[in-house]
Amino acid sequence: MLVKKWDHRITIDPSGTGTLYRDHVTIEAGVFTVFIWAFAQLFYRHRQRRWRQLVASGFNYAAT
Repeated sequence: MLVKKWDHRITIDPSGTGTLYRDHVTIEAGVFTVFIWAFAQLFYRHRQRRWRQLVASGFNYAAT
């Protein structure tokens, strides 16, 4: 198994007039950890960017 540990914790807290969302990821993959960590950084940053675009465009989860 390449990745021995991938613990993903999400925290959501009120922040001013919005919400603060954070991903906390612990990765253990031996010598590959740095590469998998870099992939996780890109993936979660991309996801955050897409969510911000959805919110900015007026996305309303309750209406779907």
